[in-house]
Amino acid sequence: MSSTNEGTSTRLSNCDTLKQKACSTMSKEIWKRDCQCAALRTSWLPGIVTCPRQSRSRMPLIQVPEFSGRREDWESFRDLFKVLIDRDEHLSDVERMYFLKTLVKCEASAALSTLSMTGDNYITAWNLLENRYENHRLLVQDHLSALQALKTIREDSVKSL
Repeated sequence: MSSTNEGTSTRLSNCDTLKQKACSTMSKEIWKRDCQCAALRTSWLPGIVTCPRQSRSRMPLIQVPEFSGRREDWESFRDLFKVLIDRDEHLSDVERMYFLKTLVKCEASAALSTLSMTGDNYITAWNLLENRYENHRLLVQDHLSALQALKTIREDSVKSL
């Protein structure tokens, strides 16, 4: 009977040891990932980057450009901001608000100037920008004006390009 108890005790001890090793390894991996993400987060400004996905670890980090209020720049700013910041589940709304207010400059920042830096204001701030710049008719008009403003090529040569 005593050898059965010793065998059970040894097995339980081995299980506890394995459990401790597994927990320790998992904790180290989580800590390492969190440190990498924190290091990336602290280096976000002036360009903002997010934690790279594992499958894209060899790709360069993407920076979100500042948005000055030029309608022709809105779509690229909107798309990058949405993918890299808005949809990042590791960020809180107050962090998103901070990055939004940091990246929006000039005329566009006037729309956000009255909003305080709180998580509750993030959705309001984003909606203000979308309402102001998400006008497809004006975006098309701006793009057409830019095309019409291009100089006519007078001769077929590299120099005239």
